[in-house]
Amino acid sequence: MALLRTIGLTKDFGALRALDQVDLEVQEGTLHSVVGPNGAGKTTLFNLISGFIKPTEGKVEFNNREITHLPPHQMAHLGIRRSFQIITLFPELTALENVRLAIQARGKERFSLFKKASDLRECLAQSHEILRTLGLAEKAEHKACELSHGEQRLLDIGVAMAGEGILLLLDEPTSGLAHDEIPMMAETIKRLTPKHTVVLIEHRVDMVLSISDTITVIDFGRVIAQGPPEVIQNSEEVSRAYLGVR
Repeated sequence: MALLRTIGLTKDFGALRALDQVDLEVQEGTLHSVVGPNGAGKTTLFNLISGFIKPTEGKVEFNNREITHLPPHQMAHLGIRRSFQIITLFPELTALENVRLAIQARGKERFSLFKKASDLRECLAQSHEILRTLGLAEKAEHKACELSHGEQRLLDIGVAMAGEGILLLLDEPTSGLAHDEIPMMAETIKRLTPKHTVVLIEHRVDMVLSISDTITVIDFGRVIAQGPPEVIQNSEEVSRAYLGVR
């Protein structure tokens, strides 16, 4: 079953066509990667899916419902969550507090303004579970600013996972990571499925080939290939796009 679908998705910025008739289907419980050269339109695609910008043409469907013109906060409450290339955390709050606040903001406790944090047992239990999933359980009481860059990246994903998230949009989660931190990140992202459906933008093709169920390749705003890793790996058109041969 396709959890997310884009149909003829197109975005123009003046005379520049950043995305051109993109048809995308993401199956529930899978890890679907979107790759392509710099400037191919990958982040524009995420911005359209998550409601930060509106398309020139086409539509976005989520759970068999059209969501094209919904604002980002409504999409978040439907279960679409996103992390960004730039880490967005509260640096002086602990890892646990960052995740708990995100859960509170998206759940029934968001109006409990005068309730003690220690009384938010369900939120705290979910927060600890997310930190365990990400391998950050031992860092729960550390301030976000005290974590390594790789740990901050993981925590940022944890904030995106907070609440009843169904679809996770992860925009280059390995950006800025040291070489020895990348396998840990890849393993963690793979572990998120099938509980979560993950759409991943990533420029490390070797990592994408090793963890993805399906890969979509975009070049100059258009889909040039789509399929399982072995199909993408053997595609001459994909090789030409990455090698710059026209």
